[in-house]
Amino acid sequence: MKKIAWEMVEQFDFPLQLGAIEEVVSVQITPQWEQQQLEESVRLTGIYHIAASVRFDPTKEVHPGEGIFIDHLDVNNLDGYFEYALPLEVDLPKEKMETNQLALDVNDVSFFVYDGSGCTFKWQVACRFEGQPVVEEIVPEQVVKQLSNHVTEQLPEQLAILESSSQLILAPEPEKVANAHDDFYAELAEAYSLLNVTLNKVRRE
Repeated sequence: MKKIAWEMVEQFDFPLQLGAIEEVVSVQITPQWEQQQLEESVRLTGIYHIAASVRFDPTKEVHPGEGIFIDHLDVNNLDGYFEYALPLEVDLPKEKMETNQLALDVNDVSFFVYDGSGCTFKWQVACRFEGQPVVEEIVPEQVVKQLSNHVTEQLPEQLAILESSSQLILAPEPEKVANAHDDFYAELAEAYSLLNVTLNKVRRE
């Protein structure tokens, strides 16, 4: 089973009034996609659904970052929870695909915090192909017609043999016939005596 993998990296920034980011508490990334057959590739379009929780220190000041700005968080004490849909679009070359049945797995999720102004998420996406490819053997139309004609020509003859087979009488084997004749003559010799008769010659006129 083949695999095609690629790496994703994305940075996120948050409102400055929440303070500096101390740590990333949790991250969950789930791909959701649809696939489309193109002429030379299979295109996957959808989203990476990101659900994460980060911890802030409101006593520290930070400067604006350059990542994706998240303006809405569910804040509980010092932790802020957010969700984000990052666009997913990948073209997979058809020659590298064993089958159209595929699945996307997110592995090796890691995160980094730089000077408290933002956090960066990094993950690897593995596209694996499920099942085995279906190989279709195409028989040329000419060969199919030849085979069809051959079967049609032989069919009446085979049917005639089958219909007449119930009327066939099997002839006895020659060896069994000879034994039967010998037994017959032996029985005659026991029941009757032999008489030699001389035939007169017939005169021709």
